[in-house]
Amino acid sequence: MSAKLYYIQDSRTYCGNSVMWWAVDGEGYTSDLSKAWKVPATWRGRATDKLWECSEIDARATRQFDMQRFRELANREDKGDRR
Repeated sequence: MSAKLYYIQDSRTYCGNSVMWWAVDGEGYTSDLSKAWKVPATWRGRATDKLWECSEIDARATRQFDMQRFRELANREDKGDRR
């Protein structure tokens, strides 16, 4: 049986309606769960850091599109690539 893992929420702030999570190895913050750090229940941080069980968050997560990525599509279309 494997130990439960937890995402660390920085409860001080949000990005739009997205939660801010600690990024892997504590290297900043991210709203992208695929880049969020997974830690054991014994992990300790600031009083404003909240642990959420990964399986519970993953089951309720939604997929989103970053509007900044439209630039990539526009650049491709400018080159005639209409995939």
